[in-house]
Amino acid sequence: MTKRRNILIFKGVAAADDSAAVSRLLDPIPDSEKLVSLIRTRFTETRYDPKTQRDFWIGGDDEFVVCLMITGVGIDEVMKIRGLFEEPGREALDLQDLVSHTAHVTGGAVHLMN
Repeated sequence: MTKRRNILIFKGVAAADDSAAVSRLLDPIPDSEKLVSLIRTRFTETRYDPKTQRDFWIGGDDEFVVCLMITGVGIDEVMKIRGLFEEPGREALDLQDLVSHTAHVTGGAVHLMN
C-alpha cells in the first residue's frame, strides 16, 4: 500500500507598513533580507528552499505583502508548477488554479491553508 502525498499551500498577508508583521512573514524564506528593499513597491519573487522542500511565492505593492508557501515539493516539480504562470496571456494568480495544477504535477492531494 502506498501513502498518498499531501502538499500544503499556505497564504500569509502583511500590511507593508507593519515592519514586524513583514519580518515574521519573510523570516522562513531563504535570502529574505534581499526582499526587504522591495517592500512597498510592486514586486513578485520566488525562492526555493531545498532543505525543507518549500517553494515561496512573494509579491507586494505599497499596501500589502503576500507570501504563498508550497510545502513538500522537489525542485523538478517546482519548475513545472511555476510554469503554469508562464503561460501566454496569464496575468493573475488564481489560487484554485494553483491547487489544481500542483495536484496534477505532484500526483498528491493539495490543500490550501489560510
